[in-house]
Amino acid sequence: MSEWPGHAVLQVPCPPLEPWVRARYQHYDASLVSSDPRHVHAHVTLLGPVPAALSPAQSTAVESICSGHARFEVRLDRVATFPNGVVHVVPEPLDPFRRLTDDLVAAFPEWPAYAGAFTPTPHITLDALSEQVSESSVAAAVAHLMGRPWRPDRVDLVWYRSHEVRVLRTWALG
Repeated sequence: MSEWPGHAVLQVPCPPLEPWVRARYQHYDASLVSSDPRHVHAHVTLLGPVPAALSPAQSTAVESICSGHARFEVRLDRVATFPNGVVHVVPEPLDPFRRLTDDLVAAFPEWPAYAGAFTPTPHITLDALSEQVSESSVAAAVAHLMGRPWRPDRVDLVWYRSHEVRVLRTWALG
């Protein structure tokens, strides 16, 4: 079996949910727990996969898109489950994340979101349904982290590969 080559994504880190999400990464696949202090495991994916090595023009375009989006406030109040069993938090409102993704897709049509497999829905992954995990059990476990406003401040380019997860680049919002 060949080793997973890895991939990069553009994501918005969500520090308020980091304790829970990092623990779940540790539980499911410790090889994806990052030692990079800049990396936040809890995140909203905007676009991926993307090249890990951006050209100067690509980096400038990402910077322009990020700086063109004012910082915004969202609430982390609702836990939901996708049909595939991924339990997640819905950051509300969704529109600021959708606009960022739309602008990135427009600038880089050669990088379709999720490789064109589906239309992205902004979310922060928490867990996956199983005999031991339900939406209600996850909601109860993260209740102490919910109900707080969150002000995203940046977009990170993150490399994901076993034992090599790290932030490659960061751009400020606004």
